[in-house]
Amino acid sequence: MKRLKWIILISINFILIFICFWTLVFLNAYYNGAFIPDSFIWVNGVMPSKPLLIGVLENDLILCIEAILILSIFYLLNRWLFIDLLNIENPKFISKKIYKTSIIIMLVIIILISILRY
Repeated sequence: MKRLKWIILISINFILIFICFWTLVFLNAYYNGAFIPDSFIWVNGVMPSKPLLIGVLENDLILCIEAILILSIFYLLNRWLFIDLLNIENPKFISKKIYKTSIIIMLVIIILISILRY
């Protein structure tokens, strides 16, 4: 029974990370461009006067902040709902560990995608 609880908890958290990833993709595609000045973005294939790297770093910083905020909501959801519902012992420790692991996974994904894209 204990193993089944852990399998359920891990699968729920993988689903939450998947939701976080696609939420970040949506926000990056439609809303994050409003925060980046036009001088940092390529316009019709013409390089801007300022380096493009500043725009890339700004975009990644916005994505990291959004990821941390979304994962904070998932941390609270984990702590209050899933761990209490599954009656897993030491819920604070487990939810903090899941939160730190999720942040590391999401930041690595953001950095790798940024490196591959640029």
